[in-house]
Amino acid sequence: MGLKDGVCKRCMAKDKNKKEDEPLFFSAENQLDFGSVPAFLPQLTRIEEMLIARVHVFVNVMQVRGQQYKYRGHIVHFLRDVGKVYRQLPLLPSELDVILLRPPNASEHAHLDRQFRRQFRVRRRCLQAWLDFLRRSHPGYRDIAVCQKRMSVLPEDDDVLDQVAAVDVTDPLSADLVPDLLPEDTEMEALHSRILGEERDEPVPVRQPTQHQLEMPDIRRTPVNEFNRSQALLSMAFPTLFPRGQAEFVEPRLRPIKYADYIQHALRWHDGRFARHPTFRFVVFNTLMRAQARAKSSYFVKQHHQRRGPITRDDLLEAFQNPESADAQQLLNSINRQTAQLRGTRPYWYRKRRELESYAYNLDSPGAFITFTPADLHWRSLYQHLPQFQDWQELPEQQRMGMSSKLLRDNPHIAAWHFYRRFGLFRDIVLKQKFNVTDYWNRYEWQGRGSSHCHGLFWMDGAPSVDLENEHTRKEFVRIWGSHVTALNPEPARVQQQGEGNPLAVNPLRHPLTFQWLSQILNRCQRHHCSETYCLRKKKDLGEISCRFFFPRAWGDKSCLTSHTITRFSLLLRV
Repeated sequence: MGLKDGVCKRCMAKDKNKKEDEPLFFSAENQLDFGSVPAFLPQLTRIEEMLIARVHVFVNVMQVRGQQYKYRGHIVHFLRDVGKVYRQLPLLPSELDVILLRPPNASEHAHLDRQFRRQFRVRRRCLQAWLDFLRRSHPGYRDIAVCQKRMSVLPEDDDVLDQVAAVDVTDPLSADLVPDLLPEDTEMEALHSRILGEERDEPVPVRQPTQHQLEMPDIRRTPVNEFNRSQALLSMAFPTLFPRGQAEFVEPRLRPIKYADYIQHALRWHDGRFARHPTFRFVVFNTLMRAQARAKSSYFVKQHHQRRGPITRDDLLEAFQNPESADAQQLLNSINRQTAQLRGTRPYWYRKRRELESYAYNLDSPGAFITFTPADLHWRSLYQHLPQFQDWQELPEQQRMGMSSKLLRDNPHIAAWHFYRRFGLFRDIVLKQKFNVTDYWNRYEWQGRGSSHCHGLFWMDGAPSVDLENEHTRKEFVRIWGSHVTALNPEPARVQQQGEGNPLAVNPLRHPLTFQWLSQILNRCQRHHCSETYCLRKKKDLGEISCRFFFPRAWGDKSCLTSHTITRFSLLLRV
């Protein structure tokens, strides 16, 4: 971090050109000090925070996944265009925008609901303590009414899972680890459907109101727009993050801050509460992307207005009806250019694909495609930057793994940045020098549990041609890559000894480099074990179940290139 007198490099850079009469940028005087959460306030569950939040800006859809021996859950947040503002708190569980999707046999298997039960824990005294504090300390809560009648209905300490809306659904098939993100439908087709008034999705059924004897809480007549610059949206949607309503984005400042910089500042806050929150990051990132989309749309309309006049619905209809005309091409192409700048959209990734095709056309085919996956449950270099590092070192192996999972969930920003830096060093120090890398292109992705990984294309000076139809190039390919792609287990019959410890948890700079240590790491991390949840797939034509990575493979000492009839790929093997 480059700390100097307790101030990091980032903060010092912001104040490098500060005027004498201006406050420090990330300071309380500039309304950018979030403060701390009082220690006497209890930590709330996700559902408890929703019960005391004044503004509700998203809908939680929780899906229970059930299998015979395992289960897992997913949560999806759908953001509203506007937020509902409540004057009377707390809410009741049945009034929350939460929908639980569960398999038809959920009632027969209690463990299927258990995965979410802890999140639905409600403690009446904790809610009362928070509401009392918020009314005294939070500007956005001073005019609320705390209804004791509603409070008395909530449990003293129990889960309220049975009080939220639940729908029985069929469990869908599992998806591949890396989804296909190429566009299945273009933005132009979507716009065409909107212009013609076509409805492409079935309407969502209206949820039936729950029967109870209490009145619905008061809702302010005017909802909160997520793009407003006058109403404190975040501090009322996430009161546990802003217990005193400090440093809201909409606060007036002598030195203004951009929304993207504000998000980064919050996620890097020293106590980590913004980064740990399960919902905050998705809300602010979604809002940021929507704001960028609005800005790009505004830019396009202004530019077009300056050239030819305002766009009308009839102009778009005419362009779609006669797409080959010069005017239509100019209009439709300009729309595509604007949407392609929005990161994460399908036009954005289509544009990246075309860029890669250009690279391949000008630089020839890349020499290698490599996927890098971190051992983020084991890396000592990662956990020394996370809280409780000393405790992590001293715990037994099984307990340390559980603590590793929790630390990764609570600090995803640190884990992602560590992987980014570690991969960058590995690429520059090892790959570039060993394989004479001249150009590269990387894409970072996150697995279901939040773990980072990276796919990369590498152009190398002297790499063999990938024209495998030619016998000479096939032999050259095998000769060069056969010397690099090898697999040798020094102890194939090795069994992990009790109390052996984790070979990845030691300091690699101080540990002696021995074949025993290499064998421990190899047999722990680089041996493939087939399982139905990861690699075993049924062949459509034969009906047989086999490994999608073609394991087990026969051992050999000579490299060769063979064609696989099922995948139509060529495999470099040892025979």
